[in-house]
Amino acid sequence: MSSGLGKRCRQVLKLVDAHPGKWVRVGSASGDASTVSSLRRAAHTLERRGLVETKKHHDTAGTWLVVRRKSGDPVPADLARILGPERLKSLMAAYGVWSSEQWQRKIDNAYDVLKDELWQCFLDTGLSIDKAEAAMAMMKAGMFYPVGGQSQADQLKALIDSLER
Repeated sequence: MSSGLGKRCRQVLKLVDAHPGKWVRVGSASGDASTVSSLRRAAHTLERRGLVETKKHHDTAGTWLVVRRKSGDPVPADLARILGPERLKSLMAAYGVWSSEQWQRKIDNAYDVLKDELWQCFLDTGLSIDKAEAAMAMMKAGMFYPVGGQSQADQLKALIDSLER
């Protein structure tokens, strides 16, 4: 079974993306009950994956399911800053494919991989624990920002290399 977005999910996303920031009624153009039902199921699937928000809208004609793109950034700001543009781009390439639980595991894994890389860098340079913790605190405080495509982690590694000398 495919883990990608199906035909109806892509159709709902196309509809929502045509009206950014607005609530869009699902199935309003189609009179076929089975098509409307499949669009509603697709909207709920997209909601479980964290791509859209759904709610019921009541008016004089009845009750309708309305959908809009979920606001907010799927990657925490501190992780995005640490990863840098290239790693962030590769992480975001598969954002729509994973469920929200899988996405959270992926984010947690990215944090763990970065921690491991940085601690290995500290061990390789022979820094004391105090200096390593100070460098980590500087990074967490946002003292390094991605510059010229260089990630925050790469800048920290360069700083550690300069301290080693």
